[in-house]
Amino acid sequence: MAEQVNGLMKQLKKWVVNDYFTPNIKAEVILDMLLTPYVGQLLKNECGIDAVFLTKEMSLEEALKPSNDDRGSKIDYIFWGEDVYLVELKTTSGSIKAKQAKHYIDCCYDKNAGSPKSFGDVFGEKLLRILGKRYGSGSSWEIKTLEQSFFKAIGSDEEEDYAARASCYLRDHNRVSTYKYIYTAGQILDSCRNVKALEALWKKKLRLIYITPYGKSPHSDLLKYENFYIQPCCPLNAKSIKLQTAVQALKPESGESGGEKYLELLKDIIREIYGEEKNECLT
Repeated sequence: MAEQVNGLMKQLKKWVVNDYFTPNIKAEVILDMLLTPYVGQLLKNECGIDAVFLTKEMSLEEALKPSNDDRGSKIDYIFWGEDVYLVELKTTSGSIKAKQAKHYIDCCYDKNAGSPKSFGDVFGEKLLRILGKRYGSGSSWEIKTLEQSFFKAIGSDEEEDYAARASCYLRDHNRVSTYKYIYTAGQILDSCRNVKALEALWKKKLRLIYITPYGKSPHSDLLKYENFYIQPCCPLNAKSIKLQTAVQALKPESGESGGEKYLELLKDIIREIYGEEKNECLT
């Protein structure tokens, strides 16, 4: 059995690395998925942040578009704790664009107030608006009625978790595109079990964090917004979380079945792609 597992790990590593170096393959999506269970630990190790996973690929309310325009850029990961942490993953140096970093400032920071905008302002109200269009026949969804609207839209079954109920509904009804935001709503309800918790989430300020291959600064302007952009605890070597070295300091989550093998695979993939370099900031 151990030999079979090791063989599987070698095959996964081979083809993930292969896809990373193959043109026209979006390998970032693969690495994004593999990293998801450990992003919270990266935030703790590198930035001293205690936060838990909320959701992925949530759509921003665009600063320069009408408020009823549902199109918009997405953020890779959203975590929440004292604040709401927007985590942008870059797996190639060439994909780090100053224009994108400036876009986050424009959409998520209130320059007049000198402080970050709230989760509700940038993400929450847009989510409710999209859900209202897809599941409410034009009627509005609100924080105080989110749970009731959720069940009215998809019904209920024996699944305990809201996200699990949403995934069953999407599968059984073959729903795609923005209908999938019902799953995002389910994840939020799994994290916020009552209206007070939802209201607290809606009011939390946004903070931005970048994970890049070698700790590059995504945009020099971001460094000016210390109450918005978060640098690693030891920023002398890096202006963003350095994927190359930060992953090597990760430890298996306690009680996680197969965690050691999974993490060993992740570390091997990162070493194969980015090489090795000593990071004096790691403890």
